[in-house]
Amino acid sequence: RPLLTLKEKAAFLAEAADKDYILFLEHDAHHELCTLQHTERGVRLKHTHTFNEIFG
Repeated sequence: RPLLTLKEKAAFLAEAADKDYILFLEHDAHHELCTLQHTERGVRLKHTHTFNEIFG
């Protein structure tokens, strides 16, 4: 069901950009949190943050 997974991922990322979700990137050692934005090329990175910048 890879095509369904890609469709669900695209829908989630669009919602995250629309609602300004803060995403936790547990796999990334350099960027703990990020926000997304809509661009002419699709959903892209808006800002990265440390945990303490947001919740500290």
